[in-house]
Amino acid sequence: MGLTLVALGDSRTPMKINIWTTLFSLVLNLALIPRFGFLGAAWALFAFNVFGYAVTERVLARRLASPGHGYLVLLAALALAFALGYDAGLALRLGILAACAVGPIGASPSLRADVARILATARRRPPDSRTQEGA
Repeated sequence: MGLTLVALGDSRTPMKINIWTTLFSLVLNLALIPRFGFLGAAWALFAFNVFGYAVTERVLARRLASPGHGYLVLLAALALAFALGYDAGLALRLGILAACAVGPIGASPSLRADVARILATARRRPPDSRTQEGA
């Protein structure tokens, strides 16, 4: 998304976003890694990505109207799923993974349209080159 801002002629905003999100990432890593170790690093990276995407998406939404900007709710739902699965058993974790795989498609009209387009393209097979004349 930062590259979209650059393509729109704004190279300063992505740099500012990168500086602030990097500082946020540093604070998260310093707070979470000593306490939770490897899992803390994973949570810090996830929170960093959500924060960076959220800020960039808000800035981009002001400049470019697009129906595909509604995925921040999906990221929040994934964070909730991660939190629910923290101390869960294997069966609940597998259920959460299944919900995370299917849920976003149901919740996002843009993602549903993309999946439908991909499936429609996959159904239209290109002709087999061996059956074409002159091959």
